[in-house]
Amino acid sequence: MMLTLYAHPFASYCWEVIIALYENDTPFKLHVVDLGDVASTVELERLWPFKNYHF
Repeated sequence: MMLTLYAHPFASYCWEVIIALYENDTPFKLHVVDLGDVASTVELERLWPFKNYHF
């Protein structure tokens, strides 16, 4: 099963994961999250329910 990483290009915590995946030669698919795109935001909300909560 291929890993899919949903990441924003400016998020440093995402880059930490990307670097670790490359260092370990772990195959993965990078899916860039664009919060300005409605379809991308809806998909993120479907996968990550905490997105709708305001702490």
